[in-house]
Amino acid sequence: VQIVDHPVNVVVNESAPAIFNCGFQSLVGNDSGPLVLKWRKDGKVIRKWDNVAADLDGESGPTESSVYRDDGRIHVDRNNGSLIFNSVIASDEGSYDCQVTNNGSEFLVTSNAAELQIISNLRFTPKPPSTKNLELGSFAKIHCKAQGTPTPSVHWTIEGTKSELPDAVEDVNGTLTFRSVSTEHRGSYTCVASNSQGEISASVQVHVVVAPKFEIAPEGSIQVAEMGTVFIHCVATGDPKPTIQWDKDLQYLHSSNQTEEERYRILVNGTLVLTEVHLDDDGNYGCTIGNSAGLKREEVHLVVKPADSMPQPEESSEDGFLITRAVLITMSVAFAYIILSSTNAVCRHRWAPRKARLSMSCKENGDVDLKNCEIQPCLPENPRRMDLRPRPSPNPGEKSDDTVDSNKSKKSIISTSILDRLAVPRSSVIEMLQIGKCDFGDVFIGKIKENDCKTAKAETVKEPVTGDEVTHASNTEVTTEDEKITKKPSNEELNEIKPENDYKPVMVKALTKVKDEHCCSEFRRQLDLFRTVSHKNVVKLFGLCRDKDPHYMLLEYTDWGDLKQFLLATSPAIPPNGSVEAKNVNKPPPLNVPQILALAHQIGRGMDAIYKARIIHKDLATRNCIISSDFSAKISLPGLSRDKYNKEYFKYKNQLMPVRWMAPECLQDDDFSIKSDIFSFAVLLWELFTTATELPFKDLTDEEYVTQAQSGKLEWKLADKTPENLHKILTSCWSVNPKERPSFSQLVVAIGNCLQSEYP
Repeated sequence: VQIVDHPVNVVVNESAPAIFNCGFQSLVGNDSGPLVLKWRKDGKVIRKWDNVAADLDGESGPTESSVYRDDGRIHVDRNNGSLIFNSVIASDEGSYDCQVTNNGSEFLVTSNAAELQIISNLRFTPKPPSTKNLELGSFAKIHCKAQGTPTPSVHWTIEGTKSELPDAVEDVNGTLTFRSVSTEHRGSYTCVASNSQGEISASVQVHVVVAPKFEIAPEGSIQVAEMGTVFIHCVATGDPKPTIQWDKDLQYLHSSNQTEEERYRILVNGTLVLTEVHLDDDGNYGCTIGNSAGLKREEVHLVVKPADSMPQPEESSEDGFLITRAVLITMSVAFAYIILSSTNAVCRHRWAPRKARLSMSCKENGDVDLKNCEIQPCLPENPRRMDLRPRPSPNPGEKSDDTVDSNKSKKSIISTSILDRLAVPRSSVIEMLQIGKCDFGDVFIGKIKENDCKTAKAETVKEPVTGDEVTHASNTEVTTEDEKITKKPSNEELNEIKPENDYKPVMVKALTKVKDEHCCSEFRRQLDLFRTVSHKNVVKLFGLCRDKDPHYMLLEYTDWGDLKQFLLATSPAIPPNGSVEAKNVNKPPPLNVPQILALAHQIGRGMDAIYKARIIHKDLATRNCIISSDFSAKISLPGLSRDKYNKEYFKYKNQLMPVRWMAPECLQDDDFSIKSDIFSFAVLLWELFTTATELPFKDLTDEEYVTQAQSGKLEWKLADKTPENLHKILTSCWSVNPKERPSFSQLVVAIGNCLQSEYP
């Protein structure tokens, strides 16, 4: 057999027909039996025709020739063996040839290869949406991609003209990018794709919207007597104007009969009015506001009391007079309290220099009673009970979970016996190496015997905690940690301090400024933080060395150490060991996005545990977290503000503060809360995605940063690698209004969902 008509190269438009010939003939005197014709694409058989000779002679029996029928567009012509495409598609491109053989495979003849080239039609892949809602002030993108032969060029115009795009709007390779969406960006944008085939376009109508916000949100609880009337307010703003929907116990309010419908109604401003309240009306009422920019929901708990259990007011003509008198008395008491507090503050301020001079004289004059000159130690030895935190304000009042300050918790008082059981012999800590200084003293890295470590057995909180098993050590029982854990080798960050079989790394914080009230207060606050919270992503308190000065606080450390130094070590912008010449040193690979999100998820869970313990961190940053070789991140608080990380702290209001990580309300009013920690958490994520190679707003001095932060002129921008699914919630973490910031639970869920959806 020989092939006399070889297939030739074919160039066709997409969806057009195409044909490849394969003419062959048998040599004279060659009886090789039934023939088999095969068509191949890129060396792979795609069609096969059996018993060719019989079919050509018209002798085919009831058995049909075998043809691969996976695609009806392609078939073999039974008259001449040609390969026929009814309509070609882009995936048909390739190299085709035909082969002729017999059933016994005694010979094989292959034709020349022919190329099939397809001219793709010009089209969008996919077509841009006809309308797009962009939130005011956000970072947004509108994608426009096209394909065709030759490759088309893509660009954007506005209002169907060739005019320039507005300010803060860029066309980046066919992607319309809005750096900061403003009302001026409303309008019709057109994506145009063109090549030699022609030109196609698609219009997108851009609407600038404002996310719904609560002006008056339902919160807390409301009590009402049976058969009474209650007003539950819910007022919202946004653009377009948000709709308001009420629900009871997550079931939308709807009436089953006319009587029920008359008992409640929703006013124009969204307020829910419920009349003739019944006992079964008791429950949680939620108000959901929403527009095209999103949804928000807040709820209030309605408590319905039986009519006979509610005190009945006595009607009297003197009611007005009694109310006026009560108001006047309350104002007088408040005014007197303000005067008393001011006088007390002035007296303390004037007495401080005299107290300091008296202390100095105690050291210089041997005839002075030193006992009366001593300032009370930070951790007293003799009293039965002690306060690990500063005293609460004279009239602290109740605060919500979002604004609770760790300095005002009633859990601050613990027995001295607990401190005794936390005691660790100073000789158990060996090979101490100083790594810096914090607010109240020196910070060391060392090793400690495992059997001497003290950990807290915490009673589980009765309140359910979603997502994590968090325990609080308010009623703490200290025990010796005898469990052996597998150790992994340390790196250079531990300065060659390697754990042995019976030793583990430990961070030692020494209290050297025992006469400074602020330093003692901070030492007690950190001690209470790590004593109270028991969570796998928060470092453990191993014990206290308080047999003599300085007191040592012993905290868990890891083989990889400081998270910021780890980020710098993996950053492609920083050479190994910080040396430009060290080019041949092996450098760890940079972190990918899933690894960064995993670290953020762990730190978020640890902060959620700290929040549930009603404690505030106040200095959340990568420098105050540690990481182990099993890629586990833990929240710590080295606070190396005086040497190693002194550039990240600024002396503000006579204290060294991490101002670039602090929320505006902290700078203005010293108002630290869980919401200010959430602000810092967003800055920490910015560090993770930028590998902590530079300071936030590096072009501003510390004074300029503080000034602009207080005036609300700073515009935080997310790092380039931040997943788009997290843009909205992370941007809300930097909101000037603390109430608009999310909770740590919401952040943990959002990061977890992003990990599962984008990087399963």
